[in-house]
Amino acid sequence: MRKFKRKSLTVCALLTLLTLTNIGFAGTDVLVDGDPNIQNEISLTLVPGQPNDLVMAYNDSPYAGPLGSAYSQNGGAGWNTTQLPLGLTPPFPVGPCTPMPWARAFDPTITADASSNVFAAYIVDGANWDISVSVSDSAIYVSKSTDSGKNWNTPVVVDYDFASALLLPPPPPNDPAYRYNDRCQITADIVSSGSYRGNIYLAWIKDRGWYANNGINKPFGDIYFSRSTDSGVTFSTPIIINDQVNNDMGNMPVPVVARDGTVYVSWMDYNVWWGTQGKIFIRKSTDGGQTFPAWGPGDHLITIIDLPGWENAPLFNVTGATPAGSTKAKGAPVLAASAIDANELYMVYAADPNVPDLGNEADIFFIKSTDAGQNWSQPLRVNDDGTKNDQIMPWIDVKPDDTIDVAWYDRRNDTNDVYWDVYIARSVDGGASFSTNVRLNDSNFLAPANWLGEYLGLAVDANYAYVAFTSDTNNSDVYFDKIKNSDIPIRGDFEPDGDVDLADFCVLASAWITTPADLIKWNPVCDISNPKDNTIDFKDVDIFTGNWLYKE
Repeated sequence: MRKFKRKSLTVCALLTLLTLTNIGFAGTDVLVDGDPNIQNEISLTLVPGQPNDLVMAYNDSPYAGPLGSAYSQNGGAGWNTTQLPLGLTPPFPVGPCTPMPWARAFDPTITADASSNVFAAYIVDGANWDISVSVSDSAIYVSKSTDSGKNWNTPVVVDYDFASALLLPPPPPNDPAYRYNDRCQITADIVSSGSYRGNIYLAWIKDRGWYANNGINKPFGDIYFSRSTDSGVTFSTPIIINDQVNNDMGNMPVPVVARDGTVYVSWMDYNVWWGTQGKIFIRKSTDGGQTFPAWGPGDHLITIIDLPGWENAPLFNVTGATPAGSTKAKGAPVLAASAIDANELYMVYAADPNVPDLGNEADIFFIKSTDAGQNWSQPLRVNDDGTKNDQIMPWIDVKPDDTIDVAWYDRRNDTNDVYWDVYIARSVDGGASFSTNVRLNDSNFLAPANWLGEYLGLAVDANYAYVAFTSDTNNSDVYFDKIKNSDIPIRGDFEPDGDVDLADFCVLASAWITTPADLIKWNPVCDISNPKDNTIDFKDVDIFTGNWLYKE
């Protein structure tokens, strides 16, 4: 249970140095899908009202066929696999187009509503190809499951694009320029108590093509949004929510719902081919997703970040000591909302912490807003390693007591910065500090085909964090792990015994103002500053006092 903390310390007369054991792993990894295909970009959800049910969706042989899906009814101990339906192109009242099967699907995203319905959104394309210009039609679909992922309904068309370059006459309405759907994200309102509770919200991008702007070729894209008020039976006509004049390279939108029903959508505006910097924006809707009014001049700018691996553009690779160490690091700024305070928002992202230092290309950063997204804190580094190795593609979720969990891919354990692990950390003080990082996976792994995708799966309840990730330990497959709150040690719980109290202060005091050169008093577990600085000083005390009298 989370307790309130007070910012005071009692002087400890007894100075003791305890021998501590670091946690190496969480639970045993569970193989979810071990077929010969490559699986990645996993989206994971718990099913409200069904405490042991989890459902996930993922790329199954990316960009080459249908999507994989899996469900568990025993808390993740065992999984059954299935596939999401591709569906047919929609019929139109005019035009010569007849329904045709889609060629492939990708970029799945999944959520569940308070009535235990599960919704999976994804992109389909390739039913009609114009080989001469290599373009096709595409669509955003949503499929619904009423039995925790065992079966999926015929998918509903949310948005459809018939590329105007196609040789076939396009049915109206057709886009004046080819637009390609990408990177959708879905969420259900299960937290508000008003008339919008139960709404399903979906955001995605549409590329507008490659155009010259002030003499520079740029890949333009917009952020689209749609909602369902009838449990996924129909979706509203999509609207564009970004400023198309100034911020027209939108990518990777993430919608969330606050306690008061406000819908927020964050995204990053950047050149997907040449990178360098990304501008993170946000818009909000107070009418259940019907409108997203201009926020200031248009979109509200949160921050500007140096993208991970941008030195190696256009591929956004973070590099290792060998060619196999290069991994595409494209990922989203992921938004989350407080479970308690309607005005509090959280965000994590991967960024190059020090661009001139080519040896350190990516770390995980956390920022927060306490005034409904208007102002944001300075970034706090979440990964606590002392290496220059890379951390990429974080995801964030919030427990009912407002504990914040963050999981990501991490290469700290390989001196050559090649092999990956999956790490997790939590914050019990609203993001003021994060716990000691804990490794989740059992065996490190290479990125399959140098690409882990763009996201992993994270879902939480009051007692556990559930994580699904890609590993090539078997054959670039989906694995699952979960971890109890008590297995992620809070900074300052040095014993550890589940609380931060006088005994922990004794440990800290015994190592006060020491460095690794002090072989007698130095205790590395007390170096809880983030990042670690190899000195036990007031930076560590500041975090310790923030967690003072915390108790599980």
